[in-house]
Amino acid sequence: MKSLVTGGAGFIGSNLVDYLVSKGHKVIVLDNFCTGKRRNLSHHKKKNVKIIKIDISTNKKLNKFNDDLCDECDNLFIELERYRIKGSKQF
Repeated sequence: MKSLVTGGAGFIGSNLVDYLVSKGHKVIVLDNFCTGKRRNLSHHKKKNVKIIKIDISTNKKLNKFNDDLCDECDNLFIELERYRIKGSKQF
């Protein structure tokens, strides 16, 4: 199976990536590394995890990019920073 995880370099996202890889998934991670850390994923081999640095909230080419990636994937997991979602409250 192939899965796409946005925010996959953050604490929750990277643990999700760990779990998916342990279950035999190939994982594509999209993250802007605003709060996520590349070191959270550094233990994964390139054949299991593909990391793409991208800010999905502002990227104008995302529609084509997203269509190409989603066609390949069986699962989509979205991890978002709450404070970056318009209308949400910061804690």
